[in-house]
Amino acid sequence: MPSDRYRKLIATLPKRFASILTQLRTNHVPLQAYLHRFKLVNSPICPQCNEHPEMVVHYLIYCSKYTNQRNGLKRNLKRGKRLDLTILGDKQNLPALFKYIKATNRFEDVYGDFTPAGATQNHQQP
Repeated sequence: MPSDRYRKLIATLPKRFASILTQLRTNHVPLQAYLHRFKLVNSPICPQCNEHPEMVVHYLIYCSKYTNQRNGLKRNLKRGKRLDLTILGDKQNLPALFKYIKATNRFEDVYGDFTPAGATQNHQQP
């Protein structure tokens, strides 16, 4: 069962955001290494950089294909926060994480649009 802290963390998130966050935290996310375990893809190697197994840590922190998006993620993190896997449980940094996911378009075919909540409203304001 999820902890009370985690339930509070995802309580106000749209379903697809809560789903991807849960999958990223549990390493049960449709990245190559996970899919390869079930023989759903031929290789665990990242199709973006073709260098390393595509796992959560690779996707978020190391994949060379997402350097520009990752730099944006780092800029959007709250002051004093380093980019590591603890962002998956940090409510203050979830908007930055979801912007990164949106910018990479890595899960759009599975989950649909990852435009962070309120983003379209902000663009309409003067």
